[in-house]
Amino acid sequence: MSAELPTLNDPPPAAGRSEAIGPGSVCLGCTYDLTGLMPHGQCPECGKPIAESLSGDLLAFADAEWLRRTHRGLRRVTRAVLLPVLFACLSIIGAVLLSVAVDSATPSKAVKSFISGLLMVLFWINVVVLACAPFVGLHGWFTATTLEPGRHDERADRVRRFVRWSAVVWLALTLASLGGLGSYSLVGPGAGTYAFWMSWSVLAAAAAFHYWYAMSFVRLLANRVPAPRLTRQARTARFGLVIATTAGMLVCGLGPIGAFIYYLAVIDTAHSSLKPVVRRRGQV
Repeated sequence: MSAELPTLNDPPPAAGRSEAIGPGSVCLGCTYDLTGLMPHGQCPECGKPIAESLSGDLLAFADAEWLRRTHRGLRRVTRAVLLPVLFACLSIIGAVLLSVAVDSATPSKAVKSFISGLLMVLFWINVVVLACAPFVGLHGWFTATTLEPGRHDERADRVRRFVRWSAVVWLALTLASLGGLGSYSLVGPGAGTYAFWMSWSVLAAAAAFHYWYAMSFVRLLANRVPAPRLTRQARTARFGLVIATTAGMLVCGLGPIGAFIYYLAVIDTAHSSLKPVVRRRGQV
């Protein structure tokens, strides 16, 4: 029979040990060498319970401040996309209602001017929110991938760095691709179409690269919750998002849209999976 996975309610594995700690263990709070100390005590350097440093990779025993930042960063990534969509929907509804009000009555010139001004305000609010959202999402990823204090994992550090810089490249290419859209009307259908497809192809490649490492990051977190379902979801999404973004764009053009929606769904699931862990630490 295979061993059961630990849960959030399990005590730290080292809580019942009575022998002194052997060489090779360090405090997760300050990297102090714990050799020779008792597992039920506290780190003499920072005061962190030693049992938490000996409990393995479970997020339930990770640094509380780092855990809070990771949770907050993932939440910011999802909100950076959902808020512009929400504002756009509300603006469309507002514009329709105002148009109906104008058509169903004979408003004065002052009322028409007020309604036109209100529609313009709604338009520019959407422009500002849409322009700020990618930078908010980027800041969210930089927050979520903060270096965990006292933990030295080369693979996790590599994934963390690639998530950050792939997000930077993706944002930069997204802004650059707007030039590809503008060139269509400036240089004509032939060269403009070529510039359009080239810019969006490069953008799709950058998105696929980011998806791969973002899902790798989610998978590492899921393993430490532990959340087996999210682990499987992230592992499948690594390949599915890359295929949908690249091959899907060539086949029907809708692949990148579906990939982006699923990418956000996985990030939101990761955020939800971390919430009970963060709440248990009293940080929500």
